[in-house]
Amino acid sequence: MPPIQDPRFSKARWNETLQEQREATERTGRMEYIKPLVMLGVCAPIALGLFVRLASSDPEVSAAAFAVVYPIGLGVSVAVGILALFIASQLLLGGAGPLGLATLRIAGACAAHDVAYLLLGGGVRLTAFPFLTAVFIFVGLVVWLFEIDLSDAALVAIIILVLKLLVWVALMFLAF
Repeated sequence: MPPIQDPRFSKARWNETLQEQREATERTGRMEYIKPLVMLGVCAPIALGLFVRLASSDPEVSAAAFAVVYPIGLGVSVAVGILALFIASQLLLGGAGPLGLATLRIAGACAAHDVAYLLLGGGVRLTAFPFLTAVFIFVGLVVWLFEIDLSDAALVAIIILVLKLLVWVALMFLAF
């Protein structure tokens, strides 16, 4: 049978194939948003609760003030992290993906870093061992979420965490 009359090569079959490919691409794109969204949705409330609990046990720190400072700090850290990511991506990576997806990835990684820091024994006041251990977790999350090399992820993560640390120091200075 010549290819023109073969039903495998018909225009209707071609359109069905294209539609299936588009739907598969959309499903894959939506799945990319789910990982960081779940990470943010789970880790941010846990980190907020842990920070408030630790702040309530410290007589010099107000737990109510910390309940307000943490979400502000997370938001500012994500904004600074996005800026650092896009600067680094133009220099090294060649792109970080869509802005919304990159924002969710940074927010999820920052919230997971906070939870790791607190679960490793960190407190309201910065302690070195838990923070440095959580840095390795943050680098791993950046590698996993952005699917980039370890060396590029380490550079991006260190830049983001240094800026995040500066934001937190400034917020602590202003709030307390």
